[in-house]
Amino acid sequence: MKKLILLTSTDSGVGVTACAAGLALRAGNPIHATAAVKLIQTGPARDAANITRISGCAAHEMIRLEPALPPTAAAARMGAELPSAAAQGTQVVTIAEAVDTLILIGTGGLLVPLDDDGGTVLDVVRTLLKQLPDTDLETLIVTGSQRGHLNHAALTAAVLRNNWIEPDGVIIGSWPDEPGEADRAVRKLLPDVVHAPLLGTLPQGAAMLDPDDFRAGVPTWFG
Repeated sequence: MKKLILLTSTDSGVGVTACAAGLALRAGNPIHATAAVKLIQTGPARDAANITRISGCAAHEMIRLEPALPPTAAAARMGAELPSAAAQGTQVVTIAEAVDTLILIGTGGLLVPLDDDGGTVLDVVRTLLKQLPDTDLETLIVTGSQRGHLNHAALTAAVLRNNWIEPDGVIIGSWPDEPGEADRAVRKLLPDVVHAPLLGTLPQGAAMLDPDDFRAGVPTWFG
């Protein structure tokens, strides 16, 4: 049975790239049997390349848009037309068919539009599950430790459940070097607010580490 891991973030800059790389290393398969997919990359970041750098996992960037804007705005700035979210899902199926575990990374958050008709990563997931029916879905919310992220994480969990997707856990993807009382309070409260376990806490800037240091840290960051 194939496994699909949906990583949905509560905001940009909360460490979803490092989470994807860490989960790839923890997948339990040979690394070549796991792939990560970044649906739409906007701005100067190269998340897929960085996932491969620190984990050795194949990572694919499906659509690149140079402006550092939400996908539909970036496409409009470039005069480009985005395929529908369902069509984006069909493109991902080809990659998923070749691996045992696929890590799917959205863009900016659960409800960020990926096409001009308001399609989101939820439509991509529906397409994947329809075309690959024997697939086990694991859904993880990646968030930060600032006070507002409690609300963001709770809202993300509510939207998932309204779409018949149960969140399997929450991960803090960017834990500060010197956490304050508010950070520690958020980490303690997250499981109760999301109604799902806290599965990991990754240090701020983990995605920029040397690959050996990153791989050495993964066992201590998860679980």
